[in-house]
Amino acid sequence: MEKAVYLILALIFFVIPFLPKVRLWKFRKNGEKCEGVIYRVDYIYNDEGGKSVNRITVQFTTKTPELITSDLVIGGAEFWSMFKEGDKVSVIYDASRPTRFTLTGLPSDPLVNAACIIGGLFFLVFSA
Repeated sequence: MEKAVYLILALIFFVIPFLPKVRLWKFRKNGEKCEGVIYRVDYIYNDEGGKSVNRITVQFTTKTPELITSDLVIGGAEFWSMFKEGDKVSVIYDASRPTRFTLTGLPSDPLVNAACIIGGLFFLVFSA
């Protein structure tokens, strides 16, 4: 019984890095595509003075046409140079709820992926 629990936990940890890709796949399959623009970039600063992007505000026009200005929470230092105000981006949005959207080409967070793999291996070892 205990080994089964560890095996299930290992499987969960190995699946977590793929969840954002599944969400993007669903958006690509069912969502509407358009071009948008980075309206605002909000940074957070750490104690050492380094900055990272906390969220971006994206503005785009739906097919209806409706102007949407909404935030997308992202994270990590790997994004700070990726977005600048005024940049054009490719948006995929939910036609029934346009404020629910994502951008194509967002990289996955390498720290989350590494933590999930290490956690999965840890539980896999205990399930053996």
